[in-house]
Amino acid sequence: MATIAILGCGYGGSAAAITLAKRSDHQIVLIDQNPFHFLQANLHNFLACDIATESVIAPLNSFAKRLGSRVRFVCARAAAIDEESRVLHTTSGEAIAFDALIIASGATTYFPDSIKQLREYARDIKGFRGALRVRQAFESLLFVRGRGHIVVGGAGLSGVEIAAEMASQIRAFGASQIKITLVELKPTILPEMDEYLINEATVRLAALGVKVICGEAIKEAGADSVVLENLGSFACDLFVFTGGILARNIVSRERIAVEKSLQTHEGSPIFAIGDVANLFDANGKRLPATSQTAKQSGVHAAKNAIALLANRPLTPFHGSNKGVMVALGKRNAAGVMFKSFRVRGAIGGLIKSAILWLHKRSITGF
Repeated sequence: MATIAILGCGYGGSAAAITLAKRSDHQIVLIDQNPFHFLQANLHNFLACDIATESVIAPLNSFAKRLGSRVRFVCARAAAIDEESRVLHTTSGEAIAFDALIIASGATTYFPDSIKQLREYARDIKGFRGALRVRQAFESLLFVRGRGHIVVGGAGLSGVEIAAEMASQIRAFGASQIKITLVELKPTILPEMDEYLINEATVRLAALGVKVICGEAIKEAGADSVVLENLGSFACDLFVFTGGILARNIVSRERIAVEKSLQTHEGSPIFAIGDVANLFDANGKRLPATSQTAKQSGVHAAKNAIALLANRPLTPFHGSNKGVMVALGKRNAAGVMFKSFRVRGAIGGLIKSAILWLHKRSITGF
């Protein structure tokens, strides 16, 4: 019986695993350096202490067992991949043989060298441990000190959602002496997103008391300050950096270039998906690094891996952006779906919550 291995069990890897378990009779090996799946789409709620820790992690052993007896989970860090021998080597010395491999190792937070001391004073919030440290720092400000200044660097989707959710919690607990500043290098928040989302988020952030500074670079981070290029030094009790991502590629920090089939090169038994890969839509436009892109590519790579092992033709991946929902604090959200459907407020919040719940249910079963 052939074996399909999946390296990384985030949104893309879990979608690939579910597809393989339903559509094939192959052995499936899930490999992840963590014993749990971290639901990063719930990051804003988690950092703002709006949901419990157990709400954002799902044990991968339990996930594998739910998928059936042909699926096993290995908690290990990848060291090297030998394509010729079709073996994945781990740092613990274990060698995992495969007939096809799907690389779904995701990404980490990008810390540019241009910002001095950034790595010393910012955490990788795309990883659970870094996110937990930020949550604990926010908890201390909110429940112990009751005052302080939070700076969020980067006003993309993650930065806006985190600032809005934290501000909502601050308001809910009446901690008016905690201030939030959101800093963005580009001229507007949510760069390159729909104007409707930009406007809705701008109004909502202002209502929540978040100070937004656009067109300004962060030059240096410190233990109790953040230095901006033109505006100088700001006192800062908690610095959250969301300024981009780096592929978690065991060979380099670059995203993997893939064929239209999602193979790493023509004829290869190795596929790459999600944040670790360069993915494009049918028109050749790069797809954003989102959970929906990861899940779409995971499903497609799984089907192509099955086809490869059956000597059937592989099909090209044509991912699409079906819409964006921006959480704006306390069950409030704005969204543009299917190009023209627009929603905001509490209804938007319900839709956003439903999307998050559906993914969690696919992993945990409830």
